[in-house]
Amino acid sequence: ISTDGGAIDFSGSTDIEIANAGGITLDTETGDNANAGDVLFASGGNLDSVAGGLLTINTNVGGANNGGGVNLGIIGTTNPIGGIIVNTISGASTDGTVTLNGNITVTGAAFDFTNAGITDIAAGIIITSNNQDITIGGSLTDSVVGTLTFVAGTGAISLNTVTMDAGAGSSL
Repeated sequence: ISTDGGAIDFSGSTDIEIANAGGITLDTETGDNANAGDVLFASGGNLDSVAGGLLTINTNVGGANNGGGVNLGIIGTTNPIGGIIVNTISGASTDGTVTLNGNITVTGAAFDFTNAGITDIAAGIIITSNNQDITIGGSLTDSVVGTLTFVAGTGAISLNTVTMDAGAGSSL
């Protein structure tokens, strides 16, 4: 699914299934000539994959345009997705922010936020990768007091900049 600067908004749906084993790509700026749109899932909603598909979200953009934001709810509670790749980087302007509102479970491929500008933890979160790598390349912040837990098994955990500043009680 792609747009040329428009948002992709699933925030009104509380239960979404990726049925394609090959996965799905959501791209909100195809021409690098405008600000990218946001990709929005319901903060309390659930996203699963009955076929183990990979979810790729591109709100990145080149030039002097802004990257789009991404709002994620709970992912993979019933049927884990195959993996997740998120890119919100801007060429020369403001990177998009990824907001995590619930636990995320992936299997088969990595949790790859290498090119996510800012990743904000909006609740106590557990990220489980079933022996795959977990990578957060941009800044990791928290907007609420909570605990962020990584369960990578034999997979590597790579973090760039971590700022836990929501107050006493925040932990990594």
